Amino acid sequence: MFRMETKEVAGNCLKTDTRAQTQGVYFFHIPKTAGMSVWRCLEDIFPADKLCPWWLWDQLIGVTGHELNQWDLFRGHFLAHLEPYLGRQLATFTILRDPVERTISHYYHVRRATDHPSYSYAQQLSLAEFCVHPMTRHMVENYQAGYLTVSPRNPTAVAQTLSSECLARFELQERMQYPDPFNDADTLFERARERLAGFVTVGFTEDLANSLHRISRCMAWPLPQPSEAVNVNPERPRRTEIDDTTINLICRLTEVDQRLYEFAKSHFAAE
Repeated sequence: MFRMETKEVAGNCLKTDTRAQTQGVYFFHIPKTAGMSVWRCLEDIFPADKLCPWWLWDQLIGVTGHELNQWDLFRGHFLAHLEPYLGRQLATFTILRDPVERTISHYYHVRRATDHPSYSYAQQLSLAEFCVHPMTRHMVENYQAGYLTVSPRNPTAVAQTLSSECLARFELQERMQYPDPFNDADTLFERARERLAGFVTVGFTEDLANSLHRISRCMAWPLPQPSEAVNVNPERPRRTEIDDTTINLICRLTEVDQRLYEFAKSHFAAE
């Protein structure tokens, strides 16, 4: 089983003495933040039999405890529930992205992902409509901050209310990542910031190569080899090709995400 040594690491990494005896690694993957590129890097570091092959709750919920205990690396959209579910502490890192760029990418991803629960909505909605529609707004409005906060939902309890057909449609994942309401933006920001403070380090999509090097140094892994970006949607327009009204709408809906992004850059990006 993977265990991090108790030591200080260079650069903008947290001291591992606050996370002694962690029993695995968790890439806390927020959708549309260069996850596939990070996964490819991790596959070069970890043996295949130590890497959990699943990335959604609907896939993980049926796995036996014996299998769960054999894996050292977890990568996916398990939010803040993975460590309590596994019953062990993980050395966790994440990647953040410019909120406007992430929103545009998410919309165009859902439009072409036929198995996504919101595929039919994205087909009928413009980007601006997608941002405010009651069934899709949660994929835009301060999405990264909301993803980082701890929800009271229990994946096992929620799964017990769903049929096997619902799990096949990834409805458990959709329910787990639906955001909880917060009274004000400051509360959401503080909870997300506190969550980041418990991570080993934080990377950024816009500076992915340097981020992967920093993550590797913090984890005492071999430095990653240069690689091209993967899972890039060729149909996605550039930000400059989208009208100002829509861009301004996204900015208003992601103000906490932008604040969190700037906070993380000031604490983790500069070395």
